[in-house]
Amino acid sequence: MLCFAPIWLLVLDLFLQKFYMVGRDKSRMYWRVLKIDRLDPFELNIREDSTTYTESECYDLLRRVHEGNNATGGLKFVTTCYGIVGFIKFLGPYYMLIITKRRQIGSICGHNVYAVCKSEMIPLPNSAVQSRISNSRDENRLGFSLSSASFGVCWNSLVELLLADLCLDESKGRKMYKKLLCTVDLTKDFFYSYSYHVMRGLQKNLCDTRTGQVLYETMFVWNEFLTRGIRNHLQNTLWTVALVYGFFKQATLSVSGREFKLTLIARRSRHYAGTRYLKRGVNEKGRVANDVETEQIVFEDVPEGFPMQISSVVQNRGSIPLFWSQETSRLNIKPDIILSKKDQNYEATRLHFENLAKRYGNPIIILNLIKTQEKKPRESILRAEFANAIDHINKNLSEENRLRFLHWDLHKHSRRKATNVLLVLGKVAAYALTLTGFFYCQATSDLKLESCMNSPFIE
Repeated sequence: MLCFAPIWLLVLDLFLQKFYMVGRDKSRMYWRVLKIDRLDPFELNIREDSTTYTESECYDLLRRVHEGNNATGGLKFVTTCYGIVGFIKFLGPYYMLIITKRRQIGSICGHNVYAVCKSEMIPLPNSAVQSRISNSRDENRLGFSLSSASFGVCWNSLVELLLADLCLDESKGRKMYKKLLCTVDLTKDFFYSYSYHVMRGLQKNLCDTRTGQVLYETMFVWNEFLTRGIRNHLQNTLWTVALVYGFFKQATLSVSGREFKLTLIARRSRHYAGTRYLKRGVNEKGRVANDVETEQIVFEDVPEGFPMQISSVVQNRGSIPLFWSQETSRLNIKPDIILSKKDQNYEATRLHFENLAKRYGNPIIILNLIKTQEKKPRESILRAEFANAIDHINKNLSEENRLRFLHWDLHKHSRRKATNVLLVLGKVAAYALTLTGFFYCQATSDLKLESCMNSPFIE
């Protein structure tokens, strides 16, 4: 598998016609070349050299290209990068987003996981083409090719601006949209791996051998839209990295003289993403706001080549899957909860739980922690309606597949000194594990199964 670390990005200075990208694998044995056209600003023209080179063969190729175009400047080094985040265009030409600095934040069975430290946005058209674009008045008719699903919440405002006024001055418009895009800080809570599929849980990675494009189509790859163009052109994912947004933390534990790695991964869904108060509840497709999958992985830290024991537990949290909202107010720190009555048959709620069953299997245990008693009903309104929705859905499910609905008023019990909240929640977790089990197996360091105890994920 080609793990492009690093990728050298070179410019062929023959009237600045192409970007040459040279990538190699970790062992420096396999080298590949990618060519990106710089003359057509509005189309993504990418060609991958079908040849896999050795290091000396690749250097020889670049030397010949450089010498053959020496009269016009030859090849000029632009930057070192560690993967392509994607391509985007606003009112005009394409830009390429790349990772230029990274740091390792952990390792899962020898597969390194990285965070983004620095990124760069490079315009594809050369300076002469950009000058022609700036002098043209036709750019306003080009429209835009940005999806709010590309990076979720931070770009929703950008899409609204684009729809509201596509007749802005071209140069000012591009600068404004580019500035808005840059508010998506890739150095905050985005992570990726070249050789481990961090967008999926351990059990899926070991039991589902599919690779390539299908991995980018999951709900946890936030640059799916940005990479779609290059993936469709090349029909592979060698040059791009799949960015997951959430949390990654790893610690080493010593138990009876043996070393274990404890890894906590939180993956935020890119669907129906949004900030607090602005996104609540569920949408028509059954996607809930603030949908986060949390996985705990424990494995023994053994020398390379030795079989290791590894286990995983997954749980999911999200907004209550009903149509509800809250109006933001600087004067009211607890805005009223507005419950919509447009889904009397709870179809969106049903779709949500069907999606969970497809992702994790049955049974599904729901733990609801909202308030039951309030002077002015707010959360308690949702609690009652949610219970009605679960009862309605369970009528059409077999007994073994019915949703298990647990409610415990966390706020009320937290105020009681006699209640050990963590102890109670620990008992709930133990109960859930008796129903769902957890995943455990013995695997080699390259994550090939040796033996497996296949239990469903915990919900």
